[in-house]
Amino acid sequence: MVIVCVYRYAHCSLTLFVKGLTVRISPSELHIDDPEYYEVLYSYSQPRNKYKFYANMFGNPKAAIAILDHSHHRLLRSNMNPYISMQRIRSLEPEIQALVNKLCQRLDEFKNTGVPLTLQHAYTCFTTDVVSDYTMGTGFHYLDEPDFIPDWSDTLSGIAQGSAWFKPVLWLLTLLKALPQGFVKIPNPGMGLMFSFQDCCRVLINSVTESRRTGEEKRQYKHPTFFHDVSASDLPPEEQSAEGLAQEIQVVIGAGAETVAKMPSWTTYYLLENSEKLKRLQEELDRLDPDRNVTLVDFEKLPY
Repeated sequence: MVIVCVYRYAHCSLTLFVKGLTVRISPSELHIDDPEYYEVLYSYSQPRNKYKFYANMFGNPKAAIAILDHSHHRLLRSNMNPYISMQRIRSLEPEIQALVNKLCQRLDEFKNTGVPLTLQHAYTCFTTDVVSDYTMGTGFHYLDEPDFIPDWSDTLSGIAQGSAWFKPVLWLLTLLKALPQGFVKIPNPGMGLMFSFQDCCRVLINSVTESRRTGEEKRQYKHPTFFHDVSASDLPPEEQSAEGLAQEIQVVIGAGAETVAKMPSWTTYYLLENSEKLKRLQEELDRLDPDRNVTLVDFEKLPY
């Protein structure tokens, strides 16, 4: 039997840690709260394979996140390193800034309307547009949706929460995948967006694969996509399968959208809750960036 008490686990663990830095939380798991042990757990000289119990929780066995063997995972991960480098991201700063401006414009539309707004929904649309444009060469344009598509944000969060069940009950995920899409969408309409996203990935993969085969690009992209990078890499052919690429990009966009959106959501809440810190932040920005045109490099140099 699996019993999940939502949002209580972290508080229970913190209470246990008062009595010690290492706590056994299951027959095969230890929970460690010891910064000095970090270099032991994440060692460069003694790499470890992944724990299967955690690796399979998202149902993407061909994606890097699910690869157990360290050497195999490193092979796949090496291809992604340049893609997520700071240099590559900074080169796309104009595109990201344009989406930031669109987000601010959309938020302004809600001023003085009395209409409640869940910021996490807006932030999730923003992060999805950024990461989808970056990885696929074409954004989803979710920021253009009037209501910021609450189902999309809720679905991404629900997948993360559902992993608590999928880890111990692997057949549950297999069952959900085997069910007709129309049936799965009945209790969770947001899964329809997920299915559309998966279909879009497959169409783009087939386009890039065909372009590689014929040597002729059928579609123009503003910048190289994740798929182009993989196709141009020295990965063996078996690591460049359409299904493997589809699973990889689903993980990248799903994780990149959901986790990144959470950070500004929490930051906004705590700034609004702490007026002194909000005032200090606003004063620094007004003083050092009155024209709202600094770059990411400039922001990194701001004192506060």
